[in-house]
Amino acid sequence: MALSDEQQRDILARITDIILRDFHTDFEDIYSYAVTVLELAPEQANNEVRNALNHIARALLAGEMVSADENLLQAKGHIERAKRDCVKLAVIHLHEQAKSDLLSVEMTEGAVPMSVKARLRTIERAGAAARRAEADGEQDILDKYGAVLADLKEFREDNNARFSLPSHQLDWWERTKIRARRHLSGFIVGVLVAIAGHWIYDHLLQPSPVKPPPAAASTLSTGAKPDGAKQYSKSHGTGHH
Repeated sequence: MALSDEQQRDILARITDIILRDFHTDFEDIYSYAVTVLELAPEQANNEVRNALNHIARALLAGEMVSADENLLQAKGHIERAKRDCVKLAVIHLHEQAKSDLLSVEMTEGAVPMSVKARLRTIERAGAAARRAEADGEQDILDKYGAVLADLKEFREDNNARFSLPSHQLDWWERTKIRARRHLSGFIVGVLVAIAGHWIYDHLLQPSPVKPPPAAASTLSTGAKPDGAKQYSKSHGTGHH
């Protein structure tokens, strides 16, 4: 059964909210930071975003509200997993950088203070706890990984200030964040235009269906002879010799 105009407007409003709130507001900074730390676009997150858009398209074309609701819920889930993937990848990379920082300190200073090593071990234990919570299916996984990421960032910043480690990534991060935001903003605008265009075509511009011409009357029902039979009768006659 076709959806009513009110139901279609409701679906469009929810799609717009997912794109502007879940994707643009919540996901953009996390994605930009992951691109900065990894120095490449995280393919896992890109795949989740593509899956989310696939479900958005299915919701837009759904013939029943139950199907639209399910697809929009799955779209939000894929964006949430994309955020989690970005944070997890950033945690892994920053952890490797933190260990590399301590190796540099050991080479230049001769030894790393025990308090610094203990602090890193505490962060590592928090990361292990987040992974166990994810394996157990807990719901607040993004918050747990986010806390580990924040601790790693602060740990590296403190070490950079304490041991004069290079911090060459800061200016590059600002430039990359601007480029990533422009890319994501253009992507969002493109999706919104496609959705609006589909709705306008479907409701305002789509031509009315053309009715097929009436079927020709059957010669059997009228008793009329086909043209070939008429020609045969004229050329051979119908009387007896």
